[in-house]
Amino acid sequence: KPNIDACWVGVEPYVIGRNSYVGEFSHVSQHTTIGAFTSIGNLCTIGAQKHPLDGLTTFPFMEVLKAKKQMETIIGSDVWIGCNVSIMEGVVVGHGAVIGAGAVVTKNVPPYTIVVGNPAKILKLRFPVKIIEGLLETEWWTLTSDNIRALPLGDPQGCIDAIRGMDKEKMML
Repeated sequence: KPNIDACWVGVEPYVIGRNSYVGEFSHVSQHTTIGAFTSIGNLCTIGAQKHPLDGLTTFPFMEVLKAKKQMETIIGSDVWIGCNVSIMEGVVVGHGAVIGAGAVVTKNVPPYTIVVGNPAKILKLRFPVKIIEGLLETEWWTLTSDNIRALPLGDPQGCIDAIRGMDKEKMML
């Protein structure tokens, strides 16, 4: 069961993957999917809804009256979201991404990319492209806990090599 006791998670539907946690005083909107092994800091807003700026009022009447469907927000697996981050509705944060504290994310974030700022901008990749491709190929977050514990966690290339050598039928959940 994910740690969501000290935060506010919106009305269903939403999904929070295994071993993921949401920090205190954070808000996760409905229509949000969060992958496995994702860490969300305190005071974050995930799936923040947009308000109309070109009408009579900024109040979201269309959403309240159910005339407009909310867009799904997707946070991949192995994502780290720092404290006080806002991620707008409809954004997709790729597997392995890192969102720096205080960032405002208005656009999709590629896998294994570090973004910072307001609006969030790419700072750098976490790993060289070949390692990113290998990590995405292995989908390590789908392994059993025992298989993950057996990996050389401080060596991404070593993990990729080890996963490629595992018996496929015994390694997945």
